Amino acid sequence: MQVTATKIISVQAAVIPVTVSVTPRDYVGVPVTCTIGWSPVRPYAHQITFDWGDGAVDVIPGQYGSSITRDHVYASYGNFTITGLVTDQYANYGEAEAPIQIAPPDIKRISLTGNSSSLPTKKTFIEVSSKS
Repeated sequence: MQVTATKIISVQAAVIPVTVSVTPRDYVGVPVTCTIGWSPVRPYAHQITFDWGDGAVDVIPGQYGSSITRDHVYASYGNFTITGLVTDQYANYGEAEAPIQIAPPDIKRISLTGNSSSLPTKKTFIEVSSKS
């Protein structure tokens, strides 16, 4: 008679404490600066994922240290959630989120009136500016 035994072991990856901080540049076309930090600092590489919440994702492999900073420019306005994910070679991971609101750029109308024959009598310009 042959006896077999099966032992099931559940393994849960350790969670890496992660922080996401955002420099508030909240207008379309102006770079948003985001820093993802993690601890504890270990002597092996981490893969860092920036999910910008607008469909763009940046994956940076092989990072040592305790933080990394990236810039992102939003093409449209709205409410977004930036998610930072940190994983290491042993499947330890952690993630954090930071909400951000991106506003449309300021639009100003400028009207000029002239009496020169080479210029129309009235011309309207639109100035689009982002506060930075």
